[in-house]
Amino acid sequence: MILFSLMLFGVFTLGVGYAMQIIRPELGFDQPFDAAFLFQACFKIFLCSLGYASIQFAISQKWKNLILPLAVGLGGFISFMILVQGWKYAPYHPYGYQILGLGNLKDPNTGIWDNMVFVWRSLGLAAVIFTLSGLDMKLKRII
Repeated sequence: MILFSLMLFGVFTLGVGYAMQIIRPELGFDQPFDAAFLFQACFKIFLCSLGYASIQFAISQKWKNLILPLAVGLGGFISFMILVQGWKYAPYHPYGYQILGLGNLKDPNTGIWDNMVFVWRSLGLAAVIFTLSGLDMKLKRII
């Protein structure tokens, strides 16, 4: 569902750009744009977000509550935004992998797939959380 929503974001972003090019050409939407770059960035964001999505999923499955995962997710994002301003261990905070994983997109010398450390951290965290959550559900016979 996350991948689907990110890909729809890319499709609708391109659609709005093309519509604005037709409706209001003076705005400059007729400039060349690399659509493949947009979809690669969306896919990398998806891979980087699997770590915190696994945490959210495990919390929602364990406690069957809507407010608790929402509060944990909001608290995780806010805590990352505060900690990234000066804490040296902020790159290990799972709620910031998607932000740090994109890096500096304005630098023409770096590609979208150059810095993969946050993708690997996110996928590793997702594997661990999904495994532990699955074992917990199996032991409690939820599945």
